[in-house]
Amino acid sequence: MLTSFLGNLYGPVDVGQIFVISGKSVDGASILEVDLAANKYDPTDVPLHLSVQFHSETIERNSLVDGAWGEGETVENAISPTNPIIPGWDFRLLILTGDEMFHISINDQPFCTYNYRLPIELINAISITGDVQRIFQVDHRRAFPSPWPLLHEEVTRNSGNSFDTPKKFYVGHVFVISGIPSGNPNGTFVLHLNQGASSRQMLHISVRFNQRNVIVNSQTDSLDKNNFRWRKDEEKYGFPFALDQMFKLAVAITENAFVVAVDGNIFFTYNYRVHNQFLDSLSGLKLNNFNGLQLEIQGVDHFNTGTTNCEGFEAYTHPDALLD
Repeated sequence: MLTSFLGNLYGPVDVGQIFVISGKSVDGASILEVDLAANKYDPTDVPLHLSVQFHSETIERNSLVDGAWGEGETVENAISPTNPIIPGWDFRLLILTGDEMFHISINDQPFCTYNYRLPIELINAISITGDVQRIFQVDHRRAFPSPWPLLHEEVTRNSGNSFDTPKKFYVGHVFVISGIPSGNPNGTFVLHLNQGASSRQMLHISVRFNQRNVIVNSQTDSLDKNNFRWRKDEEKYGFPFALDQMFKLAVAITENAFVVAVDGNIFFTYNYRVHNQFLDSLSGLKLNNFNGLQLEIQGVDHFNTGTTNCEGFEAYTHPDALLD
């Protein structure tokens, strides 16, 4: 079974940022492609196109400029001569935006550089397509001049999904998750936002298929940074999720609360338990699966509503909404 990922970035892209993509290709894979593009749908500008071509054991680098592809590179500026991604195996791809070029490593080994043919500030979207079985991680981080998030975690197939952002959250920001749950009908998935480099969860959403309910909570501060305490669970009534069906879930960051919408409707509001100054310490989105549930994330999109209450943001989650 194939999967893909398509999302709007929390931009703008600048020098000193890192994209970390990890996943697993299918057995007998022919092609795997990663694009950093100006927009999600039918872009005319793609500053970086990576095409992993398994049969020829090459990885082509190219750019789409004003709707026209340039000359692809396979050996130019290469550090490793062949494609290190093996069909059916896990892979980890890092793309660093340098002063004049992309620096690309694969499976923690330098692979190549690729000179910019377009300004990287044009990059607003990322796509991962082709013979991909699972995607574990699509992190967009800042390494320079100051790292963000503060903790750059390693992600494996057993540690859930990670979607870091290169800058802090703010009032008026919305992110939308597009996913498909499958597997054990008694399973659970959890979405959480942590504070800084700690494990303190400032938003914890537990979607429990066995009980057909959703539990929301957060953790208190603690002198022991490894022993945060849970507040009282809040149960949210109604269960807008079904196995093997796509959902769109949005979290709106308002002045006083997280507001969550699913598939076109407001689902619940969770008031902040502390002053909203904590928002600028939130790290990226994390998702974990339990008891045999699998969650296929096909997109994470970021939007600025320009308002403190994010009015109308639930429209982003309508099943027919194009998130461009």
